[in-house]
Amino acid sequence: MDWKFIEACIVLFFRGILKLFSTKLGILIIVVFAILFYMSSQNHGTTAKVTVPVYANNAPSITQAPTEVWTESRVYYVKDFTDTGKIVTLKNYYYFDSKNWQLSKTPLPLDRTVYGELRITKRQPTP
Repeated sequence: MDWKFIEACIVLFFRGILKLFSTKLGILIIVVFAILFYMSSQNHGTTAKVTVPVYANNAPSITQAPTEVWTESRVYYVKDFTDTGKIVTLKNYYYFDSKNWQLSKTPLPLDRTVYGELRITKRQPTP
């Protein structure tokens, strides 16, 4: 390949870029990239503040309730439950009443067709 041809292509390419950036569209592109660069550089070196949910502060111990059952809107800390595949029945469980955890021994059936996906997990001790 001829070097003069490659040199001519490079010159035409940079002339096109200079023409584009001398237009209003080119200036707009430069401003948008400058704003994005500025915004992305603002979070470097900062530490994100982790907020502990209110319900996690006075949660029952793992020995009192070794299992968590999550619905779309609530979390229950559970000691005893049964799962038939369609219905999960909580027997001894704690629920949060906006201020404190309350123990309930009245069975609470959670039908998956009504409550949707239920997530049941074993609680892990925090380090």
